[in-house]
Amino acid sequence: MEKDQYVVALDLGVSQIRASLFYMHEDKLLLKATEMNDHEAVVRGRVVNKGKLTRTIERLIKDLFDNPDDNIPINKNNVDVHYCVGVSGMSFKTKSIVKEGNLGGQTFTSVELKKYTEQVLEEYKDSENGFKLVRAVPVKYETEAIDTRVVLPKELYSAPFDYSLNKVKITYLLTYVLLDYIDEIKKVLNKENVTFYPIASAKAKYLCSESNIKRSDGYVLIDMGGGSTSVAVYKSGSLLGEFSYPFGVNLITYDLVSFLNIDEDDAQNVKFNMPEIMSHNNYALYVDGRNLNVNLDRLKEVVQLRLEEILAHACAFFTKTYGKNNASHVLCGITGGGACTISVADIVIRMTDADVDLLMGTQRTEFDTGKVIIDTMMPSETQFNAAGVYGMMMLYREEFANLFVVKEKGIFDEELLNNEDKVDKTNVQSKPKKLVKSFVQKCNDFLKPSNDLGEEF
Repeated sequence: MEKDQYVVALDLGVSQIRASLFYMHEDKLLLKATEMNDHEAVVRGRVVNKGKLTRTIERLIKDLFDNPDDNIPINKNNVDVHYCVGVSGMSFKTKSIVKEGNLGGQTFTSVELKKYTEQVLEEYKDSENGFKLVRAVPVKYETEAIDTRVVLPKELYSAPFDYSLNKVKITYLLTYVLLDYIDEIKKVLNKENVTFYPIASAKAKYLCSESNIKRSDGYVLIDMGGGSTSVAVYKSGSLLGEFSYPFGVNLITYDLVSFLNIDEDDAQNVKFNMPEIMSHNNYALYVDGRNLNVNLDRLKEVVQLRLEEILAHACAFFTKTYGKNNASHVLCGITGGGACTISVADIVIRMTDADVDLLMGTQRTEFDTGKVIIDTMMPSETQFNAAGVYGMMMLYREEFANLFVVKEKGIFDEELLNNEDKVDKTNVQSKPKKLVKSFVQKCNDFLKPSNDLGEEF
C-alpha cells in the first residue's frame, strides 16, 4: 500500500521551536497541525543541549500526529515523513557565485539548467570551515540571444526557457549550514534527507504579499531576534542574498539592566513596553513597586543608540545589494522581537530611504510621514509566528517542483523533471507564481474550522 506523504516543518528559534505538519495531497500541501514549545537547546546556531533538543522535538512531532487540527486520526503506521528545518543566527552562511555557459545557439531548457546546477553542486560541495553546502539556487540570469530581433532584459529573475541563446550567465546563491548542526538535527530526526532553509528568507517569502510585490521594486526582510539579526533580500520574487550576524535585541536588555539598575526579567518588560512608556510625557516607570525616576528622553536615547548599532549591518547590506539610489523603491519588512521596540522604522528609513513595513502588533496604522506602515495583515500573534513554517512550505513546494534542492550525493530525481518553468514571452520578467491564497484571506481562513484535509498551500 502506498504510504501517505507528510512534511514536518521545524522553526528552531532562540527560545522556542514551532512545528507544523503538512499533508501532501496531489499537488497541494495542506496544514494539519501546529505545535510550539520552549527550549534552551540552541545558542547562536549551535546545539548546546542535545538531550533537551531531542526530547523537545520528539514531543512536538508526537503531538502533531496525535492531535491534528481537523480531528481526523492519522495512521502513523502508513506514513512517509519529510522534514524541513529553519536555520537562523550563526548556523548558516551564504555566498553568491556565477556560472557561465556557452550554448552556441541551442535552446535553453530545464535540462541545461539541471546540468549547470549539478556542476555547481559538485564544484562547491567541499565543506567551508565547518559549514556544508545544502542548496544551490539560481537567482539571476544574464543572456545573449542568438536572434538579434529578440530583445531580452539585461537581468532576468526567472529562467529564460525556450529561447535560443549564445551564452548564459547564471548567478547562484549557495547556502551553507554548520556541519555539527546538520549532524545533530539528522540524529534527532533519525533521517538523512532533511531540507534546511534560512528562516529569514522563508519568512520573507511568506510575508512578501502580492500587493507588496506590485508596489515595490523589491523586498527586504530584517528579522531582529534576541541573539542575532538576519536579513533576506528579494527582487522580482527572486532571493538575491541573505546573511545573519550575532547582534540582537538582547543587547538592549543588557543596556537597560545597567542603565536602570534592574534585573533581566524587568529589563525585558521595559524593552517590550517602550512604545507605551514613550507615548506619555509624564510616565512614571515602576519596577517591583519602586519608582525609577528615569528621564524618558535619556531612556529613549539609550535604546535608540543600541538599535542603530544593531540595524547598521542590515541596512548596509540592504543598500549594497540595491544601491543607495534605488533603495527608496524597495519595501522593507521588519519582524522579530526587535520590531516591538521604538524608532525601528525611523532608523531604517534614515539609513536606507526605503518604505518600511513594521510587521508587528494587530492593527494597521499609517504614520503622518506616509512612509512608515505598521501592518501585520494577521489576526493574531500565533499566525504571525507561523510565518517561518509557512514560508518553508512555499519554498519546499517551489524547489522540489523545480529540482533546485540539494540531494544526497547531488543527485536529482528524474521524475521531478516534468515541471518546466517557462518565461512569458510577452513579458520576460514574469510575475511570481501565486502559490497560496492572498495573505489576508489565508490568515482569516486559519481561524475557521478546516476542511477534511486541512488548510491548503
